Amino acid sequence: MVDGDVSGSNLTFEADHSLSKLVSGTIGDLASLNVNKGTLTYDKQTGKIGNMEISQDAGLKVENFVQDADSKDENSVRADNFTSDGNIMLSGSEGSSDITVQNALNITGGSVTALNGDLESFDTVNISGGTLDMKNESDITGLKGVNINGGSITVDNGEIWSLGDINFNGGNVKIDNMGVVSTSVDGLDSVFGEQSEPATAGNINITKGTVIAGNTVFLTKGKISVSGKGVLDIEAGKTMYTSKETIPDGNEVVITNKGEISLTDEGTINLSGMLVSDVSGNGNLNVKISSALVDGDVSGSNLTFEADHSLSKAFSGTIGDLASLNVNKGTLTYDKQTGKIGNLNVAGGLDISTNTVNATNVEFADNSNLALRVAATDNYGKINADKIGIGNETTIKITLDNGVVGSEGKTFKFLNSGNIDGKFTNQIAGNGRYDIVQNKDGSFNVTQKDTTASDVVAEAGGTASNAATAEAWETINNSSNVSAQAKAVSTAIYDLSQETSAAGKKAYVDALTAVAPEVAPMVQKTQTETANQVFGAVSTRLTGGSISTGSEGMSSGDSNPDAAVWVQGMFNKSKLDDTSKAKGFDADSNGVALGIEKFVNKDVKVGAGYAYTNTDIDGHRYFVWRI
Repeated sequence: MVDGDVSGSNLTFEADHSLSKLVSGTIGDLASLNVNKGTLTYDKQTGKIGNMEISQDAGLKVENFVQDADSKDENSVRADNFTSDGNIMLSGSEGSSDITVQNALNITGGSVTALNGDLESFDTVNISGGTLDMKNESDITGLKGVNINGGSITVDNGEIWSLGDINFNGGNVKIDNMGVVSTSVDGLDSVFGEQSEPATAGNINITKGTVIAGNTVFLTKGKISVSGKGVLDIEAGKTMYTSKETIPDGNEVVITNKGEISLTDEGTINLSGMLVSDVSGNGNLNVKISSALVDGDVSGSNLTFEADHSLSKAFSGTIGDLASLNVNKGTLTYDKQTGKIGNLNVAGGLDISTNTVNATNVEFADNSNLALRVAATDNYGKINADKIGIGNETTIKITLDNGVVGSEGKTFKFLNSGNIDGKFTNQIAGNGRYDIVQNKDGSFNVTQKDTTASDVVAEAGGTASNAATAEAWETINNSSNVSAQAKAVSTAIYDLSQETSAAGKKAYVDALTAVAPEVAPMVQKTQTETANQVFGAVSTRLTGGSISTGSEGMSSGDSNPDAAVWVQGMFNKSKLDDTSKAKGFDADSNGVALGIEKFVNKDVKVGAGYAYTNTDIDGHRYFVWRI
């Protein structure tokens, strides 16, 4: 212990200690402060430190302390240069516990746990290793730049600020809970004093490593780029905003001037959440789940889908030319026009409806599928490409609107290319309404079959009631006096009648049953059960059954040998359920049977009776409908 003041020294620690216990007086400016071993608790203000270094096996803990008798300002470590390979704890609660450096602040390893404290440099912050956990609005601020070259960093409700460039060149960085990455003067920490926007705005660059964005804002008037081998992951259920002018206000973010991400080279954006930004460039934009959304324009990218999705739901803005469009898994609904596509690769399914796809090269992998629609003789889906390759067991589904093609037939050019390699399977021959023949030049001959809706229902395994329903709905389709909703249902049923797969045919029958449930089986079952009850009651009277012999004078016990009057209540519950009440009925019956009888002789008994039942039938039908 030094019972006095200390200033000017090269102060070195080789064991656990604290400044308040080491020096009883004041601590002035220091030439250097080095923690070689143990943990130094920084609980007393020093003057300015020249060079400060925390070694690999050492630690620094910055705690609450009062700088003077009248103030509880920030508890800051102030140095010219700072390097740490050890373990740092910033745990202030009365005020933030900061490390503020005039020149470079370097974190090369170890750990930084900031419960309420900032890493600040008037020059640059450089992180090449270690683990940083920045909580409770703890910031990383380098006035001239922030360079993250390695390590694992979590910024939770904090900021990474700079008026220079912010470079993510390695490591793994996660930003969430309205964390901000900014090169704007707005919101810059007051420790730096009054600052003006630089003549050239700083950029945010992701060139290597991974940045995981939860609810995050990238705020800059410069450029945002993902390039090289950089990866930007946007988490499911979270939103990443890019903005040129605004910052979060509490939990709300208002984007008045949306930014743009330049995605180039092997740079990758993995999209599971929502990205509020325009995206341009030939990098990789991977749509990982069905709820992912880019609220902006997209152009130039290698666009890949890993789950069922549609272009209209994946992108709110325009879709320009694309380097490639890849459907790796699921089915992509092509319901929004794109510019020209370089390479279209389909390993899952592609549904183009009545849209036109323009590409240089198109490749359908083995077991993939294409779906399209013919709404009119001049309105149908088509693919225009220099080259089209069709893999083995690749199917095509062609759905025609009712009345477009008659028995005279029509030829459609669905595939427009001078170089078509391969052929779709002949599954289209299973269409119950149309004969469809594909030709080598990409055209298809379509002729209406001489079949009725009843024929198609029978082929699909439906009932007479289903057939009548199908005929009725097809009549509706041709009527001008029905609502748009009714016509939409009619169109959907007609579409299902063209299904070629077993599952599709079953869906057709199920849809017909859904719009007109069959009651007859339930009536028959209920009537049978009621008859059984009546016959059971009569049988009981004839055989004695289980009716106990009554006391003398009670007719229910047949104490009168010549005649008797009887009454019996009835109750029944019948069910006709399929797949746990998803399709079926419940019936509750109750009633009464009564009669009078008389012995003709000791071997013959005659009687007359009446039975009445009341039945309440509930129908159950849950179904999914797509129009």
